Amino acid sequence: MPATTDALILLYVDTANIPKPAPSDPADNSILEHVFLASNNTDPNTPPESPSAPSGKTTFKTDLKSNSQIAWVGAVQDISNQQNDYVLINSITLNNDNIGIILRDKFGGKNPNQAGSGDTHIDGIVRNNPGPAGSETTYTINFSVCHNGTVTDGYQIDPKMRMT
Repeated sequence: MPATTDALILLYVDTANIPKPAPSDPADNSILEHVFLASNNTDPNTPPESPSAPSGKTTFKTDLKSNSQIAWVGAVQDISNQQNDYVLINSITLNNDNIGIILRDKFGGKNPNQAGSGDTHIDGIVRNNPGPAGSETTYTINFSVCHNGTVTDGYQIDPKMRMT
């Protein structure tokens, strides 16, 4: 099977234990203790992560290539015991885009030709004339968590992407 240049970025959340986000600091480090990022194109130099070791959460990097399709998806970390919980990726905010990422509108809201993202995830693509190898984009994943029927909004995490 040929290798893909597309990137699937998964945000796993410990839905049973994640604290409510602090209104004054949605990117509060206590949230990092309850999330885990994974990707099929993770930079091999990203520090190892686990729910108890949040040190690599904001330096987590996904490697990308020109025309890579990107999908950000939320997942429940312990789905076997939290079967009715879910994680929604509400939006992606590009903070410093040195790569050239095009985000697709949810349901084609602003641009029907870029439709593709749905209720549970966000899609994007690297433009066909991206930044040079080594270019990085910092971004924010804004997400909601449903645990035992209660939805909590306002969570954020700030990983990175890099051109290879």
